[in-house]
Amino acid sequence: MKDFRWLGKPQQWVKTYKELSLTVGPSLCLPEGPLLLAVSDEDFALSLTTSTAPEGGFCGVCLYHTDESYTAVGRSKTSLSIESSVRSYKTTTQLPLPTSEQSIEWHLERKGPLVRMGYGLPSQEEVVWVSSTSIPGMACSVSFGVFFSNHTSTPYEADLHSLHYVKDTSQGPHPLV
Repeated sequence: MKDFRWLGKPQQWVKTYKELSLTVGPSLCLPEGPLLLAVSDEDFALSLTTSTAPEGGFCGVCLYHTDESYTAVGRSKTSLSIESSVRSYKTTTQLPLPTSEQSIEWHLERKGPLVRMGYGLPSQEEVVWVSSTSIPGMACSVSFGVFFSNHTSTPYEADLHSLHYVKDTSQGPHPLV
């Protein structure tokens, strides 16, 4: 986690090279909410595990170009959220998807100009791929990482662990969809 930097720091957090715990303040929504981002110009696979946010909050993975252009996929105890913004035109989709799992394993893969994002539950082995996308400005490099948001007036505690970043060294194109 040493290469990841805050954009929109939380008020309270503890970060080591292996784990992160934080308090997600009230009314912190994308892109203002806490984002922990890194930058890469190579193809890669990222996996990490976050706690499952309470209703009204979301923890998940994101691509970030500017405050006007980003894509994020997150989960809470009650729903799945997909949020995109291109030139400040924001689209948010929330689907009812309750879970009793305490944590969610997130996956983000980049291959050239495309990125796909998905999640897995500890009780299942398969990855549910939710989004395959490309956003302006990421042809050469991409900012990516984890986000935390809170649409309520009550703070909540969140954590992140088991972060794995692997450079993709395979030759030739392989589709992400």
